[in-house]
Amino acid sequence: MRRALKVGGATAVGLGLVLGVVAPAGAQDFSTGQSPNKVVNVVLGTGSDTTFKVMSDLADFYNRTPGCETETNQDKQGGYRCADFNLSNNTTNGTTPGPAGTKPWKISEIDAGYFGQGTIDAFGIRRANADHDFIVNLYPVGSSSGVTALAGSNVDLPLTNSFLNTPDPTDNPNRAVDFARSSRRPRTTDVDGLLFHAYAKDAVVPVTWGSGPNNPDGTGTYAPGDPAEGLTNISRTMLQNIYVTCSVTTWGAAKTPPEPANTEPIIVWAAQFGSGTQPSYTELLLAGGNDQNCIGSDQKNSAIADGERVIFENDATPILNSSDNDCEVRDPLTGNGINGSNPAGLGNSCEDWSIFIYSLGRLQQNGFQQTVRGVPAAIGGLSVDGVAPSEANVVSGAFPGSRDIFNVIRHNTGQRDARSYIRDFVGIRGFLCKPASQHDLLPDPDNPGTFTNGRTLVERIIRDNGFIPLPLGPSGTPETPSSVQSHCRIINTNDVN
Repeated sequence: MRRALKVGGATAVGLGLVLGVVAPAGAQDFSTGQSPNKVVNVVLGTGSDTTFKVMSDLADFYNRTPGCETETNQDKQGGYRCADFNLSNNTTNGTTPGPAGTKPWKISEIDAGYFGQGTIDAFGIRRANADHDFIVNLYPVGSSSGVTALAGSNVDLPLTNSFLNTPDPTDNPNRAVDFARSSRRPRTTDVDGLLFHAYAKDAVVPVTWGSGPNNPDGTGTYAPGDPAEGLTNISRTMLQNIYVTCSVTTWGAAKTPPEPANTEPIIVWAAQFGSGTQPSYTELLLAGGNDQNCIGSDQKNSAIADGERVIFENDATPILNSSDNDCEVRDPLTGNGINGSNPAGLGNSCEDWSIFIYSLGRLQQNGFQQTVRGVPAAIGGLSVDGVAPSEANVVSGAFPGSRDIFNVIRHNTGQRDARSYIRDFVGIRGFLCKPASQHDLLPDPDNPGTFTNGRTLVERIIRDNGFIPLPLGPSGTPETPSSVQSHCRIINTNDVN
């Protein structure tokens, strides 16, 4: 059956905010003060589902930026290398500044429209991705699982550091990943020495369904008689009563004012442990409470045949495909049926009775809908405590579910700390974070034959994926708290633990 997911309040996060950038005096446009190593390094990321697509798109853009002419033969380390950065004067290893007009780019990528664009750093190299390092985003496993893999407290992955499967001789051949995608903040349980780089804003929002017609903007409406009809706003106290204390179990009791005659049950769904969305909404909306308290004991044991309401974050497919076992209201402790049947009627999915919590960015990324069985269902989010999940409210933090999204690296853990080629992409002075003044003009993928500042293109990709880029400001870098201007903000786990 076709279902629409109700949105309350103003339209969530629009795409119209324009962030200005200011060039900081004396800023460097490279992340570590080291010359590129002239080797094509593969950089591996894992973790968040929420940020998988946006980081995949950003990585694809970075991978395609112009760079050096590569050698056709292999060197003794077995990796592809740059023939030379400074083709005009053949300086050794590209480590000394070249004359004006120094061009590290592949000859075929230099033309009248591109040559001479951008800035030259202290090594005479135009910094975008000069030596063609290649970013790979592994399939999502959840933010916390990704941070664990990065920290090395889980099993190492048999992954190597070059296209030809030759390990970096100074690294652990069976190393873990190079960075973790995360949609949660650092925790006290994370290892010391990790740097969390916030690069955009998101929010976690509660969502409910109704069977009314879909609106063109994807907000959906309730139809008369839907269990949650009229609900456009919900308080954090009410969410805690529904998810944590189990003291509110019907849609009539969840509304303001209450509707005693409406005894239709609330079907609670929760995201999996190990995700970033789950701890974000439990912290921000549920006062740290356990979001699985009010789910039947045998509907949260990963046994699909019994019914399962702990599902992968940001994916409503199991709700829209829910079975009678999923939908039956059961006692959280015993697993015994309370109402004895599916409130939607046998053989029907029970999304009209359901509540779930989503990433706002992912809702926008999917065009506010998800297609199941060939039928698009509109998706959106409720206001919380009377505050709508609009862009202004998310940026200001007025919306209670506002959060940052992060990339995480090993900084000073004492083992496998991030090399320069990792920081060149996700570091505080790297490609995703540095100001417009330190970006090259790059080929614009949306406007062939034209060139656009790299920062503008980074922000375009972030916005196209439903998130809000951070403005230029102090990075919070431990070494220089006030002097480094960046579009990222960092948190060192040393300061959390």
